[in-house]
Amino acid sequence: MAGDSRRNGVVPAVALAACDALGGGAGVGAGAGSSSSSSGGGCDSGGGDAAARPYRPPWTRGRVVEVAAAATSVVKLLLGAASFGLPWAFARAGVGVSAAMVVALGGLSAYTIQLLLDTRRRLAAGAASPPPPPPLRAADGGAASVAAAAGVHGAPPPLTAATPLLLHCDSGDAEAPPPGAPRPAAPPSPPAALAGTDADYATMAAAALGPPAGAYVRLATCVSCVGACAGYVAFIAGVLVAVAPEPAPSPRRVMAALLPLFVLVSQVRGWSHLAAASLAGNAAFAVAVCCVVAAAWPRLGGGSAAAAAASAAASGLSTPGTVAPWATPGSWAVAFGPTAFLFTIHYVAVPLASTVSVAGDFERLVLPFAFGLCVAVNVAFAVVCAVAYAGVGVADNIFRNVLGDAATGGRPLVLVVAAGVCVDLLFTYTLLLAAAREYAEKALFGDAPAANAAAANARPPPRSRRWAEAALRAGLAATTVAVAAAVPHFARLTSLAGGVSDASLAFVLPPLMAAAVRRRGRAAAAGTLATAVGGGMGGVGTAGKLPRPDCAEAALVTLAAAGGGLALVAVSQTLAPAAGGAAAG
Repeated sequence: MAGDSRRNGVVPAVALAACDALGGGAGVGAGAGSSSSSSGGGCDSGGGDAAARPYRPPWTRGRVVEVAAAATSVVKLLLGAASFGLPWAFARAGVGVSAAMVVALGGLSAYTIQLLLDTRRRLAAGAASPPPPPPLRAADGGAASVAAAAGVHGAPPPLTAATPLLLHCDSGDAEAPPPGAPRPAAPPSPPAALAGTDADYATMAAAALGPPAGAYVRLATCVSCVGACAGYVAFIAGVLVAVAPEPAPSPRRVMAALLPLFVLVSQVRGWSHLAAASLAGNAAFAVAVCCVVAAAWPRLGGGSAAAAAASAAASGLSTPGTVAPWATPGSWAVAFGPTAFLFTIHYVAVPLASTVSVAGDFERLVLPFAFGLCVAVNVAFAVVCAVAYAGVGVADNIFRNVLGDAATGGRPLVLVVAAGVCVDLLFTYTLLLAAAREYAEKALFGDAPAANAAAANARPPPRSRRWAEAALRAGLAATTVAVAAAVPHFARLTSLAGGVSDASLAFVLPPLMAAAVRRRGRAAAAGTLATAVGGGMGGVGTAGKLPRPDCAEAALVTLAAAGGGLALVAVSQTLAPAAGGAAAG
């Protein structure tokens, strides 16, 4: 029977089409001639063919440099000013639940970045494949019409998942549809609108979930960037207030004095000349972490109540308290916002993955190493600082505790490190605000004129546009200062930014996008198969209808719902007044 089927050529061709539609494209892609290695008319997925196995390039110096550079970049993104706000969240929410949340959200953030990268590959593959042709009619001669369409008498055309046939596999004879019957609709194709693998987050969201999702990603990115920049303004103002001589000015007065500086740096258009200063600022940040840990370590043994009260009065923080070892009722979710703010690098990680040329290295090597290291560092740093300064009240920026400490606050090294951290945050402010102002400029003024070598003869933008862009950037800088003045609390600003916008970008949208692309891909495969075998499958996977969600899609949607719900709880607890104790108001 199998030999008759091979000679006839019809049933094996349909089997190959079905195999390709169900994911066995590796064996089919090798050609119909390779099917002789498999028994009967079955599908060869390519697992037994050594030539079909994915090629893994050797570890060359260039590959090592790429992976190391990408890992360094991710670590730089994850270890930032938000780490100085984590001790406040640990002190208010409880050490145990906060540490567990950092570990869980760190791993979940790395997973959702992998989901985004997989979604980008699926979307690019769907955009690169041509649309399926209309189904061939077999009304005049059954299989002979199929052979005639191929241009070779007696041989079927090469079949893929995009070549549906109206054939009935039960009898082996072609069965024509009723006269005048409409042609079946083409199976749904994966979302297009991606021309390559370098699409940004907003373009991917628009392709997977529709244009409103892309617009939301741009809006949420702007809100996140403005909130982060406002947090940096509050951080710098808090450090300056801590080192100012008595009587110290209020944080809002310092912010007002710094407004012209922030407006000035918002006008910067090029970033290459800031590389050396940014590298020096990163070194100062690493030294700052060491200084804070060195100052906090002696306090872990516990001091006298009089010394704690004197230090609390000198630093102007809350009354002495204790840190809950596990969780604080009513505030257990406060650590969610700062942690989400810390680990939301998705709109940067997507283009950063393109710098690694070997497919899979970023997901298998860079993300586990970078997130594992940063989770361990942040948990250890936050636990040590929250426990050490519980007796004097943990500040919103733990550096204020060190600067206000009578034993360490006046040391020259601490002052120099504080200045270096502020300079680093000033450059980070400039770079981070660029994302928000680019989205705003494109929405208000359209695409900027090209500035590359190919457009050397292009006319420069008119003066009116340059003035409008300058005014917009100054307005964004003033907005960040106004937000910081309204909420002059670094940890609360990062918590709100993390709970309002970053949570949706990191934990809600990526699972929804992955579920949507996966479901539409299954619908396309099921529709192609149903068209290829006609009614022999009992109408399963009819073209034009989406199949029911499978377990993986249901799990992804549940993950998105859980992330959104936890973000709402965290925002409500962050806005609630503190219950007192170890965290300073």
